[in-house]
Amino acid sequence: MSAMPESIRLEMESGALYRLLVSGALCAADFRCLDCESKTCVWRLCLMSCGEKMNPEGCRNCGGCPNGNQKPGAVKAAPIQMKPVTQKEKRHAKR
Repeated sequence: MSAMPESIRLEMESGALYRLLVSGALCAADFRCLDCESKTCVWRLCLMSCGEKMNPEGCRNCGGCPNGNQKPGAVKAAPIQMKPVTQKEKRHAKR
């Protein structure tokens, strides 16, 4: 029998990855992303899976959900808008 390779390159649906993360069968520390788009998607899936673990009953339909209160796996998460940190905010954070 031949030796197993150290790493394997594979591609999977985001819904399948989400289910693995929620079940605890896979952790984001177990793999690395090969491009920025994948890393962003995995980051969002990790956040959603943590939210699922913290609130297993699901969304209470508050109306503020950027995902339109859809079930994970079919979710097209809204991009997160990051604003630049101002000098005043930097000085305040150092205190």
